[in-house]
Amino acid sequence: MTDKIDASELANSFTGFDEIAIRQRFGASAEDLSSTMLTRAVMFIIHRRDGAKDSDAYRSAMNLTLGELGDLFVSDDVPAASDEDPTRPGSQTS
Repeated sequence: MTDKIDASELANSFTGFDEIAIRQRFGASAEDLSSTMLTRAVMFIIHRRDGAKDSDAYRSAMNLTLGELGDLFVSDDVPAASDEDPTRPGSQTS
């Protein structure tokens, strides 16, 4: 099982070239995309960084279902496993 992706962290790593590619494929800057389309843009960039051509990376990102997208990314609602560790200094316990 692979680790889930932190979309915010990956979006913060976008280069200028990534931003240009997103604008060309998605028709808007990353900042102007809806949350779902931004998630697809993140997947597009992941595929590009893995060596896919832009057209193939875009197709792969757009073919994912909403459920598949949700399964790939860390949810902001769910604390990271390290945040739930009661033995970790500074962690909150109920």
